[in-house]
Amino acid sequence: PYVLPKDHQETERIKFQHRMLYAHLHRHLFAPIQPPSIRRLLDVGCGSGAWLTDVAALFPNATLTGLDSDAEQIALANTVRHPHCQFLQGDVLAGLPFAERTFDYSHMRCMILAIPAFSWPFVVGELVRVTAPGGWIELFDGGQGCEHVGPNMHQVVTWGEQVLAQHGFDVNVINHLSTMLRQAGAEHVREQRFTIPVGSWAGRTGELMGKDLLALFEAFKVSLCTALSLQQEQIDTVLRALPHEWNTYHTSYTYLEVHGQRRQEGHHGSF
Repeated sequence: PYVLPKDHQETERIKFQHRMLYAHLHRHLFAPIQPPSIRRLLDVGCGSGAWLTDVAALFPNATLTGLDSDAEQIALANTVRHPHCQFLQGDVLAGLPFAERTFDYSHMRCMILAIPAFSWPFVVGELVRVTAPGGWIELFDGGQGCEHVGPNMHQVVTWGEQVLAQHGFDVNVINHLSTMLRQAGAEHVREQRFTIPVGSWAGRTGELMGKDLLALFEAFKVSLCTALSLQQEQIDTVLRALPHEWNTYHTSYTYLEVHGQRRQEGHHGSF
């Protein structure tokens, strides 16, 4: 039930978002894993495979599996020939099509607009289920919201929340991911937040983040017009005002990263 268009522009936006995040974070993952020990790696919601193919070099001994519900994304991912990567179509909302304890590291990024709020505990449980005892699960997502916003940014966020609520989504669910991981059987759960500046006031990083958000808001326009009966000109007026407003207020956007280790058999461990 993805709320954004599944088209070429959205594919390119996700690729750009991937590059933007790496430009700011300088790393692709955060769980304390030893790459040589990873034999089987899973990326849920892999899209066209940008993240998975980039991390493949870090795991020379691993088979990397990407899963996405969209057949066109999987077809696109499979055009990138990589000896250690495979891409499969499957819907995490229906359960992961893998046996228990299959992977040493299971990863899911930026799925807040693809998973309804009520489905998150099930999805997190599935990630833990297919991860081997001692293996790691990592979640990375937006939705922590913006700080230092002006009236136009506040309006866009309000519109977005209204549309998402109509479709059963809630960005605040990510504040509960650590708890969900623990309840699903993970220990050593840690979370951290990354605040990224938005706008040219913060140099190249801010420009990239601003470009990513504008692309996201553009993709949302059809849903805004349909669900909230807004006029496109009304939305465009607000969006045009954002870059100047970001520079005035020094706006920032926050992501959340959570990782945990599947509990070893017979080991109660620590939280």
